[in-house]
Amino acid sequence: MKIITADQVGPLVKDGATLFLGGLAMMGLAEEALQGLERHFLATGHPRQLTTWACGAIGNAGTGGMAHFAHAGMVKRVVAGHFGQTGKAMMAMVHAGEVEAYNFPQGSLSSLTRHIASRSPGLLTKVGLGTFVDPRLEGGKLNSAAQEDLVRLVEFEGEE
Repeated sequence: MKIITADQVGPLVKDGATLFLGGLAMMGLAEEALQGLERHFLATGHPRQLTTWACGAIGNAGTGGMAHFAHAGMVKRVVAGHFGQTGKAMMAMVHAGEVEAYNFPQGSLSSLTRHIASRSPGLLTKVGLGTFVDPRLEGGKLNSAAQEDLVRLVEFEGEE
C-alpha cells in the first residue's frame, strides 16, 4: 500500500469522478484528504463536476466534510442518506439548485454500495415506496437541478 499526503490526493481525482465518502459525520472520514482535494481545486479549478456518494451525513454542520466541496463547479451531484451535517455552504448550494441533490434511505444506500462493489445489476427494495423517494412521487430529488431519475419502480413476481 502506498501512503500519500493529503495534498497528493487532488491530482489523482479526475474531472467528473464519483467519490464515495465513508464515515458518519466526522467519524471514519478522511477529512485531511478532503482538505487536500479542496486546496487543489481552489488552486487549479480541478477536479470539476464531481459526484459525491455518502450513506450517512458527512461533516460537522460547519466547515468539515462536505463543506470542502462547496465551491461553484466542483460538485455536480450529491447523493446522500442524510444531509444534516452537510454544512451551511453546501446546503445553500443545494437550496439554490447549484448542485443536483438526491436523498435516499441510509440503509438502502449502504446495501446498494455493497451491490455495486459486487458488480450486481442493482438493488430491489420496497424501502421508500409511498414516500418522497418513490419514483412516482419525487424520486428522492431534493431540488430542481436533480432531473435524472436515479430510482425506478419495477415489478417482480407480481409485486412492486
